[in-house]
Amino acid sequence: MASSQPISVLMFMTGRNCAPYVADAIQSVARQTHRDVHALFVDDCSDDGTFAAAEAALNQHLSGRFTLVRNPERMGKAYNASVHLREAAREHDVVAVLDADDSLLDVTALAQLAHAYR
Repeated sequence: MASSQPISVLMFMTGRNCAPYVADAIQSVARQTHRDVHALFVDDCSDDGTFAAAEAALNQHLSGRFTLVRNPERMGKAYNASVHLREAAREHDVVAVLDADDSLLDVTALAQLAHAYR
């Protein structure tokens, strides 16, 4: 890759039953100064509205820059990484991980990651 090309970051987000936190987590990704970001959000069979909250926040804040998956049964983070992340990661330069009940506090976190990777 030429150094002038932007670094593509895949933000891998997983969660189960974390509806109150999902919008903040997604907004923290959308606020990043590094713009070449695609979110892969995996809902691990939540029963509290996590999927709907994630879908709404992704559409509002990362429209056209996300993939949303809902597991039909609880599979766990290792499965989600092995199955869902493995395929998606091929299209990006860097993978960052953020649990759906956490947030990125520094708006330059992904820019710093991309810079370090470069």
